[in-house]
Amino acid sequence: MKYDYVKNIYVVFAMKRSGHHGIMDWIRFSHENDTVFYNDCKYGENPHDGCYNFWVNDKVYKRTALENDIFPKEANCLMWNYEDFDLDLYDEETTKKMINSITKNYDNLFLITISRDPFNQQASMYFGTDKRRGIDLDLWKKYAREHLKTDSKIPDSINIDYSLWIKDEKKRTLYNKICGTKPFFPLYKIVSPHGDGSSFHRGEVNARIATLNANNRWKKILGTKEFELVCDDKEVMELAREMYGENYMNKIKR
Repeated sequence: MKYDYVKNIYVVFAMKRSGHHGIMDWIRFSHENDTVFYNDCKYGENPHDGCYNFWVNDKVYKRTALENDIFPKEANCLMWNYEDFDLDLYDEETTKKMINSITKNYDNLFLITISRDPFNQQASMYFGTDKRRGIDLDLWKKYAREHLKTDSKIPDSINIDYSLWIKDEKKRTLYNKICGTKPFFPLYKIVSPHGDGSSFHRGEVNARIATLNANNRWKKILGTKEFELVCDDKEVMELAREMYGENYMNKIKR
């Protein structure tokens, strides 16, 4: 599959339970049709061939539908993501080849990493649908350093933090500008139904994020070894303090 023309390409790198599906929906649906999203792709492969499943506009399809004649020849938004991707493996030439394998005619390219504070991400993993009970803290550190630009692996990457995006209108406005999306688009208020939805509110597709206290999930795992693992990791705590500030960290009580 090749596209004749794409206005905006978004390549997203994120850890599981980092809130990335909500942010990707927010970006994707701020564009008018046509939009195509390839979910959970394999790095180094054409995203059309290496995805887990995909969306065309607002409809989701399984991989078995990849050969169907449902794809637009031109798209306003073409997006694909890599989950739990090790940022050390990023390679500029490999990424260029993947993009050229799906289209050679596009206007804008956005390389996006998505992070989340470790306490609430750990809680979402703990109550998530897979069997793992915690995040990979070493991988979390890599995304934190990418966010802080202290050890960036992806040149010119845009770093969106879910914990800040969800609570700070000024941050969303800033992200709007740098991602080429419409300002104040309201989808950030809705729980994404993708990626198994919320760990805490599965099935509540139209649940309002503002009522869900997404930045207070950590309270649900107080006293667990998973919570203690985060708090006992000095580097995680230092990076989190640098990302979110003292006021935010002071709210986290063991």
